[in-house]
Amino acid sequence: MTAASDQGRLVIDITSKSGIGSAGVSVASGAMPSVVVMRLHLRGLEQMTFSYADTIVKLSAPSSGDGPVLQSVLDGGQERAIGPDSPYWMELARPASADDSPDGYFEVLSPKAFADSPPANFTLGWIDFFR
Repeated sequence: MTAASDQGRLVIDITSKSGIGSAGVSVASGAMPSVVVMRLHLRGLEQMTFSYADTIVKLSAPSSGDGPVLQSVLDGGQERAIGPDSPYWMELARPASADDSPDGYFEVLSPKAFADSPPANFTLGWIDFFR
């Protein structure tokens, strides 16, 4: 995993040989950027979690085709499905290159709710369809 600041955003690149993992990210000094760009170099994205404060956002994208991206949020002990109009929704761009290309990655943006008051740390987890 690598992390770098880019135009006021935190860009995180994740490569995972096993296809399953997690990472905790915290700010060493200063404030957390309000936007986090997560680039997951995986062939599929069965599930991704983005956890901050008392909130967990879950995302699942089909491994092939243009099937729906499913997301939910666990906030205050209740899990509920969310759609693009939710402040917890995470925008997702799927790999533009072929599935067998090592250059493809899923790009996920942190939710608007995170940008409203970014905490000093967060955790993300991922599971690839092709482990």
